[in-house]
Order: sequence, then structure tokens, then C-alpha cells
Amino acid sequence: MTIQSLLKNATLPNEPWLIDHLRIASEASQVIVNDPYLDVRASHSQLWADVLQTRTRLGDELSPFLQNGFFKEPLHICVLSELNYEFVVGALAVLALGGVLVSLPSSLSPRETLHFIRNCKLKCILTGLKYIPKAGQIQNCSTSVHVIPICIKTNAPETFSALQLQVDDSAAIPSTWPGLVVFSSGSTGITKGVVHSRRLLNSFPAVKPNSGTVAHRPISWAGGTVKILMAIIKGQRLEIIDPNLGPEEFWNRFREGTVTNMFGTVFLWQILVQYFQEIISRLPLEDRQRYLDGVQRLEKPQLGGCSPPLQLLRDWKNITGRSPYVGYGSTEMCITLLMTDPDNDDLTLERCLEKPCLDGSTIKLSEGDRGEILIKQDFTFMGYLNNEIAIDTLFDEDGFYRSGDLAHMVGDQFIFDGRISIDFIKTIGGPVPVLQLEQEILKLPYVVEAYVLPVPDRTFGLRTGVLVRFQSPTEHQQSLRTLRADLAHSLPPYSLPTALRILQDHETISVTDSGKIAKQTTLERFFPASLDRELRADGAVELWDIVSPDGLRKTISS
Repeated sequence: MTIQSLLKNATLPNEPWLIDHLRIASEASQVIVNDPYLDVRASHSQLWADVLQTRTRLGDELSPFLQNGFFKEPLHICVLSELNYEFVVGALAVLALGGVLVSLPSSLSPRETLHFIRNCKLKCILTGLKYIPKAGQIQNCSTSVHVIPICIKTNAPETFSALQLQVDDSAAIPSTWPGLVVFSSGSTGITKGVVHSRRLLNSFPAVKPNSGTVAHRPISWAGGTVKILMAIIKGQRLEIIDPNLGPEEFWNRFREGTVTNMFGTVFLWQILVQYFQEIISRLPLEDRQRYLDGVQRLEKPQLGGCSPPLQLLRDWKNITGRSPYVGYGSTEMCITLLMTDPDNDDLTLERCLEKPCLDGSTIKLSEGDRGEILIKQDFTFMGYLNNEIAIDTLFDEDGFYRSGDLAHMVGDQFIFDGRISIDFIKTIGGPVPVLQLEQEILKLPYVVEAYVLPVPDRTFGLRTGVLVRFQSPTEHQQSLRTLRADLAHSLPPYSLPTALRILQDHETISVTDSGKIAKQTTLERFFPASLDRELRADGAVELWDIVSPDGLRKTISS
């Protein structure tokens, strides 16, 4: 498509986020997307040339649904892509026509994808080059779905102003329309499509000029799609990183000095610290300092997804002089609601989220100083795909969103206790708080990794299972008896583990796309049970006899 052809399709809908973005883009000169894997360093001019070409193809294919150049009703359009520049182009093309952006997990099979397509009545798939064959398979199963390749590296003018992008004042798309569908983490085994209104696009905060953020999380997750859109709309340079390349890739970008913000899960921050301790710290001083100078540009390193061990915060502070921000939010909120102050030197409170960080929101606990976290704000959350859970059941009588998470107060600070549905094991002695037990185990000097899981048991219903990696070598006996004895000083008897599986050097934990432990997969792999809910007698799992506490059995009948 020629530049002249692009100019014929340069009219955009009248929405605050677009008006703001066009103003920022007209004043910017820096690269807005750096994607070395697709060999793209896109300016605003290049980005919008690609968006216009993709949007034109999309509009031509779905012309019966257009009115005055935009969708006359919300249409769900899927962008099937990896985390890369193609996704950025596809997402903006959908939104700039008034469509609903659906970011499906690329790891889904064609059959699983078809299930979500039917749930949201998908009209079209915009696909990256790598996923054209998969999109074709989906189309074979659902012939009503259109498939359009995303266009990149279009012939673009040198300046953004040459594109002559204009807003049609008469084409105001309602902010109450759905704008995007993102998916929950799936850490409980169930992935839900969460729908947000277009008002979310108008609510993003301003960013500092010439700042840059890292895009490395799956686009199906809110932490992937929403952070990408926030950066692009507000003119923040987007550094695409393939997380599969490991911590070295992140540290190399830090060294380049182009990254000023990053959000990561506990798993990511742990491997970043480990890489520094094992590799970078052993480099010559001059080389090491380049990495340290680059990472000092991180103005807001943020950690979320699950509660970090305090030692991780201390380790990062030892490297950079500041601990990461620890944030709390959810896919339904699509924004960070509670956040710690990294300049706070008191790193003694486990699972501390400190205080609310968002103006205009009210956060309280259902029972005063403890209970379920309840949230009231100007919501953009509209419900779930196919009304999987009725939205009116998610709010209390006062209009507060029921998060499903428990916390308690220490002074004026929120302390996270866990998710009601998955972070408490209902044993015969009482509910065992998973997060507290994990953190007590990690305090033991001979433990480097620990996960607590609800292990099915034919006799007792559930056991408290722990999956532990011990230091190697260690002088401590690697046994359930030793572990229980060392934990008995800080935990009540009913909270002590009753099943142990030791992680070997070659074994790793499965995580979800959002970086959380895949609990069901991990449970089935390391604590396999027979059909009658009894652990298999493979000798790998140690069990503590709850009826006779002095007895320890290593194998049981199948």
C-alpha cells in the first residue's frame, strides 16, 4: 500500500485516549517499539503506517459491520500472535476501528481456541506470520471467522505528521462499549475471559518523557496486554524481550540504559538476582559497573503476581540500593491498588502490601482489621465472557468488589494472607495458610525453594504437602522429620507438613503464562494419586502418620 493510499484511511474515532496519543506522537522523536526478534525499531510514523494498513484490510473484510468507517456495534476481534511488534500493530488496528480486542493465549490448541471463539462470537482473527497455519486450522472449524495477516514494515513517511491522522468529531465510540478481553492467570486450573470497557483506555496515567518499559509477559494476561497498551498510548518506549532467552537478555537491556520501568513476577526477579550473583558479580569491575549503571535507571521496578520472600527483596536491595515495589491488583481491576514503598527500610513484615496507591479508590477489609479485601472504584470491569460468573454476585450490597483475597492489618499496612479458594488447605486440624507455611520453610538455611500443595488423601481428605529443594551439599538430613522439627518452633502442630517430595537438581516447577505456579499440574506430577485418592507407592513421597505422630512411612499401598 502506498503512502497516498494510507492517507485515504487516516481518519480515527473520537476517543480521549486516541486524541491524547496523537498529541504525544506528534511531539515525539524516539523509537516507540524495539523488537529485535522481528528486526523492527519502529517510530510513531512506522507504527501508524502499519496500523493503518492492517486496519484497512480489517475494515474491507468486515465492511458489512461498518458505519461511517467504524464498527456500528462492538465486534470481537482476536489478535493471534506472540508478544512482539505484530501484536502491537494488530491491537491498535482493532481498537482504532471500535472493535473489542481479544488476546487469546497462543498456546491454546485450535479446539480450545474454537471454544473461546464461540463464547465471544468472534468475527475475525488478525494473525502474526508464525500463526497463519494455526489460524487456518481454526477457520476450517469455524468458516464464519475471517483470517487476516497483520501488516508490518509498510512503506512509511519520514515524519508522523505526514500521515495526516485526523479525528472524526462525529464518530464518538461510547466509552461504555467493551474494549478488550484479557484472561485470568489460570493458577487454579480455570482460565476466565475478563471483559473491560473502553474507559480503561482513557484511564492510563501519564509517563515521563523518554522513558522505556519492558514487554515480556504473555499477551493473553492483563499484565501483558494492558501494560503494552498503556506504554504505547502514553508514548513510552516498548522494549520487547523474549523471556525464554533467560535473565541474560534482561540484564543486557538494562545495560543499554533504555529501560526505566519493569513489572515482573517473583520467578523473574529470582532468576535476575541469581544471574547477578553467579555471573555479573564475578565480572571485572568496569564491566560489572555497566550493568549496575543501567539497572539504576529502573525508576519503578515492580513485583507482583504472588507474595515475594523477604530475602528476595533484600537481595535486590543489596544489588541496586532499593528493593522493588510490591504491588497488588487483579485481572478484574487491571490496575495496581496497593503498593509498598521501596525506600522503606523495614523489610521485616512478611507479605506486606503497605497502603493504597490509587486516588479515587476505597479499599477495606470485610471484618474491620482482617477479612476479605473489598474494593470500590470507578470500575471498567464489565464481567466475564459468556457470563461465566454472574457479575452481580461479585459485589456486596454497598457496591464493593469482593476480591476473593484475605488480608489483615498491622497498624495502617495491609498484610496479604492469600486467596480464599487456593491458599488455605482444609486439614482435619484446621485451615493451613499456604503462604505463611511457604515463607517459614524458606527461612530455614538449608532450603532454597519451597511450595505448599493440598495433597488428596483417602483417609484424611487433604494433607499438607510440601515440595522442597534443599541446598546442595547440606549437612542437614533431608527428611520430613527434620523439616517438621525445625518448623515446630514457629508453627502450630496442625500447620506442619504431612507429606514431603524433594525436588532433584534436574526437576523444575511448571508455571502458568502469568508466572504463577501451575498448582494442579505440579500436584499431579510430584504427588500422583491413584483413582481412589491414595498416593502411589513409588518411594518418592514421605508421609507423616497423622494418627500416630511418631510413625513415619515412606511408601503406602496403592
